[in-house]
Amino acid sequence: GIATGKIQLEAAVAVPAVRRVWDEVLATYPKIERFRQVKELVRRLIDKQVRDALAATRSNLTLMKPQSVEDVRNAGKQIVSFSDKGGAESDELKAFLFEHMYRHYEVNRQAFKAHKILNELFDAFMKHKRLLPPYAQARLAIAVADKTGAELEQKKARIVCDYLASLTDRSAVREYARLFGEIHWS
Repeated sequence: GIATGKIQLEAAVAVPAVRRVWDEVLATYPKIERFRQVKELVRRLIDKQVRDALAATRSNLTLMKPQSVEDVRNAGKQIVSFSDKGGAESDELKAFLFEHMYRHYEVNRQAFKAHKILNELFDAFMKHKRLLPPYAQARLAIAVADKTGAELEQKKARIVCDYLASLTDRSAVREYARLFGEIHWS
């Protein structure tokens, strides 16, 4: 977000949890380039959350001592979690990111295009199974062999969804371009 200009550094460090880590970065690396300081900020924020979640989860496991999947299901609370402080910081950071990045108009435009690509690929593959690669066609033939009506459509949709889920963003765009022509992402 900061590196792409979608988030201003000044806005990010107004979040107390970010400010504390930013101050650490500046104290440790006062003379390195700003972009390296920003990368270190992001690295440390992620590291802090991962370490907190691991410690809180370890503590929960020690207290609960689950012996089976049923023990986990019946625990009455989440076992994998942040500490209270870590959870509050995570919530604070999520609220900031939703407001300043995930709801940024450029991100929403990209999401709109991605949604369009996936919907159009799904529709094309549902209507024309021969557009699917051979392995997906073979899987489809086996899955729908004795199915009819709604069950047939449900099985077909599952296989098309599985195929689409296997695509990277880039390969989905390439697949779309092969079928419908280029899409421009700028």
